[in-house]
Amino acid sequence: MERKWLVRWMYASAFAHLLVGLALPWIANAAALDWYHAWLGPAPTRPQHAWWMALFGPTIQCVGLWMLALVWFGDQRREPAAWLWVAAGL
Repeated sequence: MERKWLVRWMYASAFAHLLVGLALPWIANAAALDWYHAWLGPAPTRPQHAWWMALFGPTIQCVGLWMLALVWFGDQRREPAAWLWVAAGL
């Protein structure tokens, strides 16, 4: 596989992490996720589950930003160390 396609795939993966990280706090209390909260446990624990989901969003967002920075750095400078840091983080 060519390098440019691998780099594009890494950019897409980083943007996906960023978008999921942005969306997760907004959809944590969504009615569409009621089945998920019901699967996790009884109804009184739903606010705690939603809180943890909302807290996990910024974590994923930070991972997305970190990946974007390292992919950009590795793509621009063609330094193997940047790709090594991406691999170590995954």
